[in-house]
Amino acid sequence: NMELRRVHLIIFIMFLLILIITLLFLTSKKIKNNLEVFRKFFETAATEETLINLDDVSFSENRIIAESANEMIIERHKVMAALLASERSFYQIIEAANIPMAIGKGGDSEFLNKSFRETFGYNLEDMPTLERMWELSYPDPSYREKVQKEWTEALEEYLDGKKPFKKQYCKVRCRNGEDKEVEIDFSPVGERGLTTFRDLTEHNKRENENALLEKKLLRAQKMEAIGLMAGGVAHDLNNILSGIVGYPDLILMDLPRDSELRTTVEAIKRSGLRAADVVA
Repeated sequence: NMELRRVHLIIFIMFLLILIITLLFLTSKKIKNNLEVFRKFFETAATEETLINLDDVSFSENRIIAESANEMIIERHKVMAALLASERSFYQIIEAANIPMAIGKGGDSEFLNKSFRETFGYNLEDMPTLERMWELSYPDPSYREKVQKEWTEALEEYLDGKKPFKKQYCKVRCRNGEDKEVEIDFSPVGERGLTTFRDLTEHNKRENENALLEKKLLRAQKMEAIGLMAGGVAHDLNNILSGIVGYPDLILMDLPRDSELRTTVEAIKRSGLRAADVVA
């Protein structure tokens, strides 16, 4: 009896050990599988929006973690969607703006709006980098160097917080070979830079034409003043000359035909008539 009990006890203990080992193996396998699920999730979570399949996760604690991770991905998706919508709206506004605009990041050109393309004739394929934009906009090396120096100085002072960005005034070469006089302004937008171009070509042309017209008007006014003065002087001279021209006739009527003074008086009259012609 005692021996039989011992055998039964040993068998029970062995069965219990086998059961425990089996349970430990199954639990370890589930934990390993859960860790693998989480590993794959975190490997792709930064770039993809893959959710954890809760059916692949064992244990309630792990399910809670998986649900939290899924909520994080869903929330991030909402934030990214809102951000993308906001960015699309921003670019739509820039595209519809009626002044030329360019957006750059680092050394690359990211966006040239419709007004820029229509005003200067270039698209993003023509100007993929800011360096290429400088080369096309300012083909003359010496002038390009001058503009770049002024631009760099203005940008450094602005970024140092010393003063507002100093607007640049220069000539930009268009794709068709035409030079346009522009006012250039710059504003940082996060990691990007927004550059605006105000075409002053027609404005400056009108200003020059107005200045020329004003100069001509001033000259005409001066000529008018001189004319009025000359008219006044001529009137006064005519009053004086009327005596010189008229009185010799009266004198000649009283002089004998053989008088030696007739020649002198007639000379005075002729001189008066010539003077009257000059005044006229």
